[in-house]
Amino acid sequence: MESKNNVGEKQPKSYFLKFLKIVGWTTASILLLLIAAILLIRLPSVQNRITQKAISFLEDRIGTPVSLESITISFPKKIVLENLYLEDQSGDTLLYAGSLAVDTDLWALTQHSIELNDIELENVHADIHQSGKDSTFNFDYIVKAFAADSALPVDTTQVPWNFSIERVNVARTQLLYRDAGNDASLDIGQLSVSMEDFDLNNPVLKFNSISLRETKASLIQTTSSEPVPERKTVQTTASFPYNLGVNTIELNNV
Repeated sequence: MESKNNVGEKQPKSYFLKFLKIVGWTTASILLLLIAAILLIRLPSVQNRITQKAISFLEDRIGTPVSLESITISFPKKIVLENLYLEDQSGDTLLYAGSLAVDTDLWALTQHSIELNDIELENVHADIHQSGKDSTFNFDYIVKAFAADSALPVDTTQVPWNFSIERVNVARTQLLYRDAGNDASLDIGQLSVSMEDFDLNNPVLKFNSISLRETKASLIQTTSSEPVPERKTVQTTASFPYNLGVNTIELNNV
């Protein structure tokens, strides 16, 4: 017959083994769910459903046509949007992006960190202009559509987010801007930016390299017919807010 001491010794061991089994099964279940999510999210049918959901959300929110050919998610690193089109309220093109790819660390989001390893923009056309009727820009309605979210009270007890960018590549991109006194355009053949230090909290902006090729910019300024009020000269000692630096700059046919 077992002694009471032996029975007492086995009970803690038994509880400990049960605890380990529960932890093991829980961990295995979570891993299996993650693997299943990774496999499902790579299926074309699932990605097509995500694309349609994104289009419906944007169209319902901003009230103008939106089209998107596909969203490709290579979990957990890369998100690619193909042929994104946004139309303004006049029926003109506001933004077209042939390809927008973001290589990021999705796990970092759990640590309140947005880490953009690579951003790639290719075959992009953006047209920003001011209305002659009320001087509003053609994208103002989108800002107003999301203004309700920004009006929510900010939780000051939350951990602040960290934001970082490593590399940015832009190819075959045209940016247009027009207002009452300016007509500007920028045609980028190839822009490659590599960051050495990107910290908006300090703030620090240090570029390792900037390469700009096959690029043309133009700016036409017109004189306004309205009288310009006399400006008072104000002396200020405010310094540039960023610690800015760059190691190498390469310009070719600019």
